[in-house]
Amino acid sequence: MFGTHLNVVFVIPLLAGCVNEAPQSYETSVGTAAMPIDEGSAEAVGLLGFLNDPATTLQILDDEIGLDLRAATNLISHRDGFDRVYGTPDDDPFSSLAEVDSVPWVGPATLEQLLTYADDQGFVPSQHDYLGTWDGVEFTVNQADATLAFANTADLYHLDYEVGLDSRAVDSIGSARQLKTIEELANLYYVGHDALLLLKEGALKAVPGSNKDQFVLDLALELTHQYALIQVSIQDEGGVSLQEALDGLDVSRVWEVLSEDEDPLAHDLDSFVVYVHPDVVFPDSDMLWFGIYDNELGELLDIYSYPSAAN
Repeated sequence: MFGTHLNVVFVIPLLAGCVNEAPQSYETSVGTAAMPIDEGSAEAVGLLGFLNDPATTLQILDDEIGLDLRAATNLISHRDGFDRVYGTPDDDPFSSLAEVDSVPWVGPATLEQLLTYADDQGFVPSQHDYLGTWDGVEFTVNQADATLAFANTADLYHLDYEVGLDSRAVDSIGSARQLKTIEELANLYYVGHDALLLLKEGALKAVPGSNKDQFVLDLALELTHQYALIQVSIQDEGGVSLQEALDGLDVSRVWEVLSEDEDPLAHDLDSFVVYVHPDVVFPDSDMLWFGIYDNELGELLDIYSYPSAAN
């Protein structure tokens, strides 16, 4: 009886007239253990962003990427909901790779095809790009990489007694090494907002020149937020795109203010550290970006732009 069922399954495509092309084999879900892309990685964020983008259509998945039509149809149907219209209350955007992988006719090869296209189209974040927020803590790609390296390599005693993590969080991290993504780190027992924040701060302090690096990362987040609020007016006024602005950030262009005369707000340099980066939104302007940090705690207090005193 089992053999008869198999014969029917393989004969049906031939009877349907598909004699000029061998049918693509059914791709099955691989599960998280065999997933070709790590959940929470920059690649995963880019792939999900591409699938959930309103401009991503069945035609793009089928014609441009070349997915199996059944996989393409099922992906769009899942995302758009019962009414088959995106942007309505019954939508079901993808929130994880596992959710994508669970769609019929989607498997490792489909995920790789989607990732390649998403990367080519600029959906995969890198360097100073915003990666995501876990337990209320925001990370750029660089911040996530630094935090993971710190969590995976720092002495456990240091994490406990110097960084100040809960000992149970330290035990979770020690047992889980080597961690691949911030999402994996955030899902550990006793690793929540406070632990992630301590790890992020500890990682940036542990890297030589990390104070200037931190300013670049904080400035990248500030620019991302500003563009989200006023992107149209920025570009209408001759500013570059957000990606071009982020690409212009460079820690080698950062300098520390050594005299209060160099700081338009004249912060007390015994209490504050002030860093400066040339403007990247209007690259030819005389504007400068200033970052103000608490000298003792290293916490960001303010970021603002101001014309160069030399002009």
